[in-house]
Amino acid sequence: TLSTDYTAGSKGGVTDKIQVKDVNKTTAFATVKVLSQVTISPTKVSLTIGATQQFTASGGSGSYVFGTSSNATTVGTVDKSSGFYTTPEKYVTDGIVVPIIVKDVADEFNLATASVSIVPSVKISPKPGEKMSAGANKSQTFSALGGISPYTFSISDNQSGGSIVTAADGKSVKYTPGTTGGVVDKIRVTDNTGGFAEADVTVVKGVKISPSTVSLLGGNKATFIASDGISPYIFTLTAGPSGGKLSDDFPWQTSYTMGWKTTGLPDQITVTDKWG
Repeated sequence: TLSTDYTAGSKGGVTDKIQVKDVNKTTAFATVKVLSQVTISPTKVSLTIGATQQFTASGGSGSYVFGTSSNATTVGTVDKSSGFYTTPEKYVTDGIVVPIIVKDVADEFNLATASVSIVPSVKISPKPGEKMSAGANKSQTFSALGGISPYTFSISDNQSGGSIVTAADGKSVKYTPGTTGGVVDKIRVTDNTGGFAEADVTVVKGVKISPSTVSLLGGNKATFIASDGISPYIFTLTAGPSGGKLSDDFPWQTSYTMGWKTTGLPDQITVTDKWG
């Protein structure tokens, strides 16, 4: 036999020796360096648009070539020498997974693959433009969309003195404006990559009622008008010992008729806007 087939074992990073003897018992050796399996790190990662990730290789001969699919618009680019990867410039489609492949220069069949899930950049919902009343008794929920969790919520510009309460799942927050109106608060969500999105909330002055005090005889009428706040308005007679009644004229105006009971206690008219 003038030749033999050799198959390396499963253990890498070692050296095998192939020995041959002739009929005269003369011996010769061949040395086979068995390379270890190439590995890549990290093996799985999620990134947003415009993000970068450094991939590193180990094992094998120590010299590597990195690569991925050829369509840079869809999958981004990876430096073939350093393994530095950059995601696409814009989001293409849901569920895209990009393979990052590293090969041993000494053996192209000794390779490893990592996967990159491309997700859209973080957004906040509802979009900027919400209006609320100063001193509101109700809250507005803002939710994080896209990006990579965990999320952090904050009021990046708190002009009204508002407050937030983050939900248990960390994906949304309830915002309540403070008592200062005529200002704009900014609600921010920041994802795990440091990317953020903001929603502006215009905090208008709290609802008012005019006049604030009137004196009437039984059966006489007065008109009350709501201002500031955010419509729709609701007028209520919260205490009416005189037996008075309300009759709404317009969405912002109500007519009050004084009753005939004389108790010495005032009737009280309250106006509530959209945000309580």
